[in-house]
Amino acid sequence: ASGPQPPGPRLDAAARAHAAAEAAARRIEEGADPIATTHAVKAQLRATGTTAVNQAAAAGSAAAATQLGARQLLWVAERDACLTCIALAGEIAPIDTGFSPDITYGDRPLRWNDFSGRPPRHPHCRCHIVPYLGGAQDQAAADALQREARRSVVRGWSLPSESEAARIRAADRLLRRGVGLPVSVERYGHQAVAAGRFPRGRALPQPPAQPAT
Repeated sequence: ASGPQPPGPRLDAAARAHAAAEAAARRIEEGADPIATTHAVKAQLRATGTTAVNQAAAAGSAAAATQLGARQLLWVAERDACLTCIALAGEIAPIDTGFSPDITYGDRPLRWNDFSGRPPRHPHCRCHIVPYLGGAQDQAAADALQREARRSVVRGWSLPSESEAARIRAADRLLRRGVGLPVSVERYGHQAVAAGRFPRGRALPQPPAQPAT
């Protein structure tokens, strides 16, 4: 018979929620502002719930990959993901060991105790994983994800919550290393680094609106 299993994401989230509520009650008893403390706890619980849902989704994806006969997983990130997640885009890792916590385009690896080797990489992470079967089509998808990740860094596509200075430093490092992108993209990246900002902004370009039928 198998031994005791570690707590799942739902139980883990419930334990953290209980601990947060108890800590808030203690802070209020010690004189903390009740309204501000309540708002802080609500934000923490929202992050905890999102993390638990993402962890459960990743576990389900890994189980589905195993049923398909895959031994590896492919990391998929949004084009305006943070410097840690965008560096993981297109990475391939064994199902049983997961992805490295040291991968990043940022100044230093992001340390987060809840990272299990699969998404989420951090609170509010939007990444997901898909099975990697190793064929030519899967490898082409991985290569495309990595190429678009490099384009995103050089182009500066990111959320307002992320430091533009950090994105500029990441673009500079990547350009010095060599990115293999179109000349126009690399030229724009060099101009942004020289200026210390991304002249066209950091929002993802929106597709043209479809004409009404």
